[in-house]
Amino acid sequence: MAKNFFSENADIQFYVNEHIDWKSVLDLKEDFYKNPSGETDAPATFEEALDVTKTVLEFLGKLVGDVIAPNAPGVDREGVRFDAQRKTAILPPGIEADLKQLGESGYFGISLPRRYGGLNSTQIATVIASELLGAGDAGLMTIACLQWGVANVLWHFADESLKEKYLPKLACGQYGAAMVLTEAGAGSDLGRITTSATLDEKSGQWRIKGTKQFITNGHREALLVLARSDQSLSGDVRGLSLFLVEGKDVQVTRVEEKLGIHGTAACELVFNDAPGLLIGKAGYGLVKYMFALMNEARLGVAAQGLGIAQAAYDGALQYAGEREQFGRLLRDLPPVAEMLVRMKLQIEALRALIYRTAWFVDMYSELDRHLEGVKAQIKSAGEAEKESLKKKRDEMLALSRQYRRYAEVLTPLAKLRSGRACVEVADTAVQVLGGYGYIRDFSAERHYRDARIVDLYEGTGQMQAKAAISGVLNRCLDPLAQEIILKAKSKASAELLEGFQKAWKIFGEAVDHVQSRQSAPDYETLLSLCEGPLCQIAAQALCGGLLLEQSLISQRKQIVARRYLAWLLPQVRMLADGILAENMDTMKHFSELTR
Repeated sequence: MAKNFFSENADIQFYVNEHIDWKSVLDLKEDFYKNPSGETDAPATFEEALDVTKTVLEFLGKLVGDVIAPNAPGVDREGVRFDAQRKTAILPPGIEADLKQLGESGYFGISLPRRYGGLNSTQIATVIASELLGAGDAGLMTIACLQWGVANVLWHFADESLKEKYLPKLACGQYGAAMVLTEAGAGSDLGRITTSATLDEKSGQWRIKGTKQFITNGHREALLVLARSDQSLSGDVRGLSLFLVEGKDVQVTRVEEKLGIHGTAACELVFNDAPGLLIGKAGYGLVKYMFALMNEARLGVAAQGLGIAQAAYDGALQYAGEREQFGRLLRDLPPVAEMLVRMKLQIEALRALIYRTAWFVDMYSELDRHLEGVKAQIKSAGEAEKESLKKKRDEMLALSRQYRRYAEVLTPLAKLRSGRACVEVADTAVQVLGGYGYIRDFSAERHYRDARIVDLYEGTGQMQAKAAISGVLNRCLDPLAQEIILKAKSKASAELLEGFQKAWKIFGEAVDHVQSRQSAPDYETLLSLCEGPLCQIAAQALCGGLLLEQSLISQRKQIVARRYLAWLLPQVRMLADGILAENMDTMKHFSELTR
């Protein structure tokens, strides 16, 4: 009997039913159930909104168990092929069937407003959906994540005529989507993009010319293209604009053969004066619009890594509960039991980090939306009412800013941590299965291959560290850590509280050491070498705090937190010792060391 990937995951159920503050998010998301748009299917109460959220995830969990996960091995074996005659990519039948099911069920519009055919789901519900899809088929999740991201950029930044034309088609899956950034000479360094956008002054039509590489889903209908609209700003991100280009006007010249996620097409695209529709204002393509898309995509990819890790663990646990060696089940052998427990600890810690990050994203984005309404009320209010409205505005603004600060540093930390953790978990799953983990009769080797992309696309782990390091060095997560400590002081065991405080102190010492070296001539080199370890310490230590917080309401989580903190302390101590040692031999003696 097929399993439901949502309802049969006990840890996800713990969050959904006990630990997520749904009311704060859903009240804002649903405009306190006043239904200003007059939608016939809008929930009338918090209880109804939460029930809708659970139903959406429950149905998706069943779809993953019944259709998507069973299709995944065949999709992986068959892969994508390039049709040289038609100049396009041909997806495996299994992935086409999955896409049809998702489109008919409305999941491609999961976060869009209902008026465009969407489900109006919160960010945290979308992240849970990403995890479920990642566990079922990592490649399919990549396609869905692109669809959501492109649709959201159009929703937030395009004019209404474009929204009306494209969003309903994206929501139902009639149109597929891709974000088109990468070029052969401009990977993570997007300022080097050379694909040009030229405006025909007479017709008002933009024309896109250039070549893009490694474009996932690039053979589909709606392409968000980053191109240089101001040629005088060569090498400057301020010269980049964002355009919507129809896939029919673009030529697919190559489909890459990849290590994993075989159900997705990574295309080389040639734009030969393809007509493009400008999104928003010229010059804001990267600095505003694409950054918004990439941040959302990074959180989705983090959840994808979590799903891959969960699937790898589930397979290893099942195998270890069935396979006998030396007269005992594998799971009863201490070395194997230790491997399984460490896999599960990493998964639960990662889930804590990703879900909390998604909640912060929900809160600041919805507070910002409601702030616009309060500001409008202030303008039209009488003198007696203005003061209370201003006080409300200031309180909402302060809260929004705090949540935004958390989200801006936690998003790259979650992506960074997921990239490392899912590879470690998938690698351990192969080890648990032994020789069977290396052959295609089991899914362990597929999860192992799929996991590797999580640390690469939507910004490598090194780029995530660079994105997070300013917030890490400025200790912007300290208020969150202190809030957890304050909450735990009267309720948590002294052992657990002390464990987290030790880990956070180690993090603080490492930060203080790096900060103290700012005037040193080799500071930039030192910082570059320390960014990754510092961010890993921050992410893993905060995970310890989040598990400590959960231990206050769950006896099982007390056991989880105790074991995780016991594992955590030597890990962060080792990373911190490396920072304090300031070993610069890598750069000083690079030639000799790599000869």
